[in-house]
Amino acid sequence: MIDIHCHILPNIDDGPSSWSISLNMCRQAVANGIKTIIATPHILNGVYDNKPQDIEEKVKILNQKIKENNIPLQILPGSEVHLSADVIEAIKKKEILTLNKSNYILLEFPHTQIPLHIEEILFQIQIMGITPIISHVERNLKFQQNPSLLSQLIQKGALAQITAASLCGFFGPIAKKIAQKFLSEELVYSIASDAHSDSEEGRGSFFSQALTAASKIIGHKAALNLVHSNPQKIIMNQ
Repeated sequence: MIDIHCHILPNIDDGPSSWSISLNMCRQAVANGIKTIIATPHILNGVYDNKPQDIEEKVKILNQKIKENNIPLQILPGSEVHLSADVIEAIKKKEILTLNKSNYILLEFPHTQIPLHIEEILFQIQIMGITPIISHVERNLKFQQNPSLLSQLIQKGALAQITAASLCGFFGPIAKKIAQKFLSEELVYSIASDAHSDSEEGRGSFFSQALTAASKIIGHKAALNLVHSNPQKIIMNQ
């Protein structure tokens, strides 16, 4: 399985605070059947100002530590990009790491709203040849209140990612119900961990459980597409 959204790099955002915790997250990922992780630290959210070269350097170091500890896992570079007025210009200037440097970008909306003029912003991203993936859609208040809004954005060319822990009830019954609804309506392109630490509170250990939960809703083959086939297309830039 492939995890396209994970805060696994230490001391770069609100993820792990040490290499030791990062390595524990790696071991947990492997135990959950994950073979590849795209590291996606926060950027452009007014708090973390992570440059592509800094992210890539930490990915390189973590892969070396993984090798030294004989952990069968690969880390790839990426970022979770907070949707702001700066995002279009930052993409043009190549100040943003897409997912494994592909033509897919992971976008984070504010938790309580959908930005104004969102369709125009997504269009501007797409005409640059980049496909936007909206992160943890089931946890956005506006999507919870009006799930049809996501369908409208999917029809405009965006993709949607849901959080593994949401399917397992970690974020409460509403997020779980909405995640299940989006799955049943075939609006989800990927399930990802959005893990932040090696503790259960850090959402680091729900991947295999989420696959089981999704399989009950859409069948095992379709669920596997969300944790392997589709993420594989992302990292291969297909």
